[in-house]
Amino acid sequence: MDPIPQTDLELHEENGKQFIILRILPGVETPYYYVGDGSRTAFVRVGNESVQVGAIELKRLVLRGSNQTYDSLSSYYPYENYAFTKLRSVYRQRTGKKLEEADYSLEWAE
Repeated sequence: MDPIPQTDLELHEENGKQFIILRILPGVETPYYYVGDGSRTAFVRVGNESVQVGAIELKRLVLRGSNQTYDSLSSYYPYENYAFTKLRSVYRQRTGKKLEEADYSLEWAE
């Protein structure tokens, strides 16, 4: 696996039988990949089985691993090229207020 997840190993005895309990702790460095057989594949747990992730889920895991969400990503489209007419209209309809230029967050703009 890459990266190696944190684990917790516990010895347990029950009804005269000994068990080793291995817990894989939730990690923050997603995605975790299976590296073997010449491949590098990401999986997620669904119930009691591991399922290979698709492209969209892989992107979500990569963003989560970098402490981001899709909604927090900056746009590659320049703010100046768009009028936001529909947004202004819906905002005014719902709040009764006019959406001003100062209401937009342009921290990411260059």
